[in-house]
Formats: sequence, C-alpha cells, structure tokens
Amino acid sequence: ERSFKCFAAKIEYCNFCFKETRWRASSGIGKILEFSKKDETFFCLVELENAIKIIGQISFENPKVGDKVCIDKCGIINNNMFIKFRILK
Repeated sequence: ERSFKCFAAKIEYCNFCFKETRWRASSGIGKILEFSKKDETFFCLVELENAIKIIGQISFENPKVGDKVCIDKCGIINNNMFIKFRILK
C-alpha cells in the first residue's frame, strides 16, 4: 500500500478557522464525486478520506460517479502540479 507525504517549509493556516495546519501521510484512495471529459482525457473531482477534495486526471477507462480510485502519479511539471488517478477494481 502506498503512502504519499508532502512537507511544507513554512507554517500554513486554515482559511476557515485560521488554525495552524500540518502535512501528513495519506493513503491516496478516494471516490469519484463527479467527472468530465475533454477530447480523450477524463478529469474528475475525488474525495479522499471523506474530507479532502482534489481534481485530477483519470489515467484511462470510463469512470463512474462513486468509483473507488487511487493516486497513480503526482508531481510538478513547469511549476504546475498534476495528479493522475487510477480506478480500483
């Protein structure tokens, strides 16, 4: 099982409660809340851990709302962050 860790060099604060936030490990597994298609590429809104919502690409296949997905790839290219998901069977 994969675990994704991110580390921030500066202190960050929540936009709602203004408390200090901390980075922590995540399983990277979530479910599709909604999706869209542009040309041959699917994009989706995924909810991780029943709280965190992020947008990313789906590597392949035809997605359905409620499908379980995991983060397949993520990184930064030309100062732009990308996330690719894979549908779990």
